[in-house]
Amino acid sequence: MLLYVYHTINNLVYLASHSDDTPRERPTPIKLRRRPYKYDKDDYCYAQMGYGEYKYTYTVPATKAEAARTTEFKISYRQEDKTVGTHDGAEKFESLTILTDSPELFHHFYRESDNFLENNEQDESKLHVFVMSKYGEWMRYNKIPSRTLDTVYFDDKLKQKFRNDIKEFLKKEKEYDEFGIPYKKNYLLTGIPGSGKTSIIKAMCREIGYSLCIFSINHDVDNNTALAAFRDIPPKSVLLFEDIDCLFEKRTSSTENKSQFTFSHLLNLLDGVFSRKGLISFITTNHPENLDHALLRQGRTDMIIHMNYPKKVDIKHLFRDMMRKEELTSEEIDRDFDKFYEHIHNKTITMAGLVGFLFRYRRAWSENINELLDADKFIKEVTRNVEDSKLYA
Repeated sequence: MLLYVYHTINNLVYLASHSDDTPRERPTPIKLRRRPYKYDKDDYCYAQMGYGEYKYTYTVPATKAEAARTTEFKISYRQEDKTVGTHDGAEKFESLTILTDSPELFHHFYRESDNFLENNEQDESKLHVFVMSKYGEWMRYNKIPSRTLDTVYFDDKLKQKFRNDIKEFLKKEKEYDEFGIPYKKNYLLTGIPGSGKTSIIKAMCREIGYSLCIFSINHDVDNNTALAAFRDIPPKSVLLFEDIDCLFEKRTSSTENKSQFTFSHLLNLLDGVFSRKGLISFITTNHPENLDHALLRQGRTDMIIHMNYPKKVDIKHLFRDMMRKEELTSEEIDRDFDKFYEHIHNKTITMAGLVGFLFRYRRAWSENINELLDADKFIKEVTRNVEDSKLYA
């Protein structure tokens, strides 16, 4: 119920107390708290209200048969004065009271708030993102809008191969068991920064209806913590190791990452005695040359996807999709694309840069093309014409 009130927070008003003249801080009406997944597998977050008196305005939307109806609830949330003993120690109970002059509208509010969380969780257009705490617990960080795989612009053949591979994997658990092959998938995505590695992972999560768990490694994470995290990964989730080259270089922790999590333990989790049945893992890197060969060998890494600067056909696909929003004809779009490509065909511009530029300007791209070209020139100047990916090393 409080989660529903939180999402309609503009309807909630704090009523200042007039019982005394002592100035008090205005309480924060509602805060969201999150519990680790393993402790609370149904509600990934809960609402906490500050003590005090509130007025909440609730409106039942209009229907064909009835006009909209509005009522006000008076909410009182207090801590009891009496201390009682519990199995955890001495505590003071809390009470939440809701007063209304319309039981019918309150019943409607109760049903709507009761269904709110379930309906919100089932939104297939949103991606649930979990992050790992330093204790190996999965905390839901956010729920974000997710793009479809068709809006990630890179080689169509490679995209289709990737899509087919992961969908076939999900259908063939029995066949894996029959042949004694570990039922897992490890994908390695390499390429320059801005080529769309993370975008394709998020889009694929939406494609198969999975959540995304980001495996975070820092100096607090050791082998036991990582093992606990693997054991408690939420169901129907994929695991993401971002920029693995920043964590390990040739079996040792990188100079910037002094974690107690070892490379050999990583291999055991991905493809060894600790591997989890049915887990789909993604590993991204900008510098595959820095990775140990044991991570790259066939059987451990099931597919390597290399993403580079976009090809002409991918840029044209992006350009057409953007310009269709401007109600241009196919002939006008093709003519404009030829002009656009003349400006950029010999430039090293990432797909992320092209998407951002065309999304901002679209019809006004020709007047602002120098902004796109100057960014490429600036990178070459500050890096003294070295490889662009070195800027992100």
